[in-house]
Amino acid sequence: MSSSRFSEYMTEGFSKVQGWVNPNVFSVMQGLVPLQNSMSILGGVCEIGVHHGKFFIGIHNLNNLGHKSLAIDIFDEQHLNIDSSGKGNLKAFQENVANYCLNSDLCSYKIADSLSLNLYDIHKIREEYGLFRIFSIDGGHTAEHTINDWKIAEEITANGGIIIVDDYYNPNWPGVHEGIANIFISSRPKFAPFLYSCNKMFFTTASYHKRFIDGIYEYAKTELRCKTPVVKYLYGHKMVCIKF
Repeated sequence: MSSSRFSEYMTEGFSKVQGWVNPNVFSVMQGLVPLQNSMSILGGVCEIGVHHGKFFIGIHNLNNLGHKSLAIDIFDEQHLNIDSSGKGNLKAFQENVANYCLNSDLCSYKIADSLSLNLYDIHKIREEYGLFRIFSIDGGHTAEHTINDWKIAEEITANGGIIIVDDYYNPNWPGVHEGIANIFISSRPKFAPFLYSCNKMFFTTASYHKRFIDGIYEYAKTELRCKTPVVKYLYGHKMVCIKF
């Protein structure tokens, strides 16, 4: 299910990489990635807002299919970090990728404020990397950044891919919730929520929504050391809530 490199990272590297990630989220991801494999949903990993790579490295190693992964962050351009959400460091990120990533040559980065990415930039990313099957949004936590990053993710995440939004219910970052709520109130996005766990909301496309609901619910009941998963509704969509 997971590579030895992933296991090594969790036992030897995870605690050494600075950042804010509940390690239980990787237990959840170990259920989701095989689900994607079983449905032949392929692609690489992208994350907006990687800090020092704590989550990025883990999902890259879990993906383990020879696809390229992309990290987008302002890194050392901290004057662009208007809400002080994280403090990326390019040197630290590069060292962590070199030390802990499986096939680190498949990992690349782009120094950018995601608000500056235009249609041409998005087209070039899609041209070089294809569609991603896992896309993590953890950049600027304002409503404007969240809305912008969601729109980018929708454009370059595959059908059956997973968009992960960090800090959705975190009271310290209300802009994240506001941004996603704005999207679902004002439009009908292609992706719908199917899972909430470990401070992250997970979304997938309508075509695969039920299969992810059924798969992750069964996986949580039988494989995870967690409280019994519960089913709730958000924006009219069924979702599973997993609490450790």
